[in-house]
Amino acid sequence: MTAIAPDWEALLQSDAAALAEQLLASERQARSQRPAITSADLEGLWQLQAGLNKTGRLWRWPAFLPATLEYRWIEAESGQITNQICLGAMRFRFRGPCQFEVGRNLLWFDFEQWQLAWGDRLLVQGRLGGAAAISRLSDRLQQRPRPKLPFFHYFSVTPTVIAARGRGGGVALWQKVKASPACRTDSSLL
Repeated sequence: MTAIAPDWEALLQSDAAALAEQLLASERQARSQRPAITSADLEGLWQLQAGLNKTGRLWRWPAFLPATLEYRWIEAESGQITNQICLGAMRFRFRGPCQFEVGRNLLWFDFEQWQLAWGDRLLVQGRLGGAAAISRLSDRLQQRPRPKLPFFHYFSVTPTVIAARGRGGGVALWQKVKASPACRTDSSLL
């Protein structure tokens, strides 16, 4: 785990300015310290709490609309990412392969499948992309120059909170959760 670990739980309860300032300070500190983060540190289910847009404006994600991110590792640095958002029993989910680049703290991913479900009932599902989506993520990552895949650059990872900057330039903060009835992670779907 990283040494760049302020008391995120307390900061999540503080005002927006303090949380935004600490997110940016932690990212600056990570650039100089280069914390050692492993894929195992990211394993589990994380619920989105807050983020910073490119201009540094903080937004808090509404609790009534849980958005989660889940990592499951198949090999040491290769696995599966699931991103979902729920509104009551309605669930919209994306899933695909991910690969963690040790030393750079980069997590590359590519959503290949999506689904819309009501509770445990699958309403509709599909695949994203064309032939490129079918090729292995690891093969696409070996291409030079790097493909324009989405990624997260993690700069703060604790047992309960992770923070990263994405390809789009924004920063997001997630808190570890157990599967909740409001936003189930039933893996039998997809």
